Amino acid sequence: MRKKTWRWRGFEVSVPLPTRPAPDPSRLSPEELIQDGPIPELRTVSRQESIKKFDEGINELRSYADARPEREAATSLADRVTAMYWYHTIELPGGVVTGGMNDHRALVPSYGIPDDLKGKRVLDVGTWDGFWAFEFERRGAEVKAVDLDRFSRVDVPAAYRRRIESSGFDYVYGEGFEVAKNALGSKVDRIERNIYDLNPDDLGTFDLVHVADVLLHLEFPTRALQAVRSVTGGQAMLIMTFDPDLEGAGGHVVRYLGGWADTIWWIPSLRTNAQMILDAGFSSVRLHKTYRLVSLDGGTPLWRAVFFAQP
Repeated sequence: MRKKTWRWRGFEVSVPLPTRPAPDPSRLSPEELIQDGPIPELRTVSRQESIKKFDEGINELRSYADARPEREAATSLADRVTAMYWYHTIELPGGVVTGGMNDHRALVPSYGIPDDLKGKRVLDVGTWDGFWAFEFERRGAEVKAVDLDRFSRVDVPAAYRRRIESSGFDYVYGEGFEVAKNALGSKVDRIERNIYDLNPDDLGTFDLVHVADVLLHLEFPTRALQAVRSVTGGQAMLIMTFDPDLEGAGGHVVRYLGGWADTIWWIPSLRTNAQMILDAGFSSVRLHKTYRLVSLDGGTPLWRAVFFAQP
């Protein structure tokens, strides 16, 4: 194959030359210029389908919220825990274990957390029931945990947002965290804060910032990573979902889901996740582990990657 090479100040670029001249478009017929492609089957979820699913979810949340006085009136920790919805599986005193949708306990030994965190400040972002916050505290850290306080503050599409507002219902987050904190005698400070609003001016910086399973639920993940970078004094531990089937697609690619189902917006490739971390201002990123956690509610498990990033 023939090549043409350009050289300039030590740089060299070579491009292959065609073996025959390209066709002259003016001499081609319309049939030769336009090549029809196949039309694949493409199923889209209608807004009505999405709204129906939303209404069903709101009704479940409303019923759960209405039953809160009954849960609080439970005479034992075990009874109250059993009556609650839990995202995390957490071991509490007296042999009580929360029935979490996700059991992270088997991950702890290989998760990359320093064994000794005495004297360290740790921030757990998107703490939910607090599994990781309490684990950091158990290792000696001074821990602050941040999460949203209300359902109405989650990132959702505009039509979804209008549906939330028109429903007149707003679910309060943090019930499980408070129950677990009190049972454990924990001193973790839970702060109601959106990840986009993390700010060193009032929070300070942290030796370790932990963000797990948050970015897939955000409309603007890179903006969130910039906020995480602003409060990272030592290193950030970022657990991000990825789609291994995208790795062979080339470049930095993302599967876009739009925020309707389970408020999941994106599932990037592994390489895209790493690039977003760097683009948010971190100086370096290291991949520590990949894993897929079986969800106890029967949902399809997602692949996750544990990244360590330096500010």
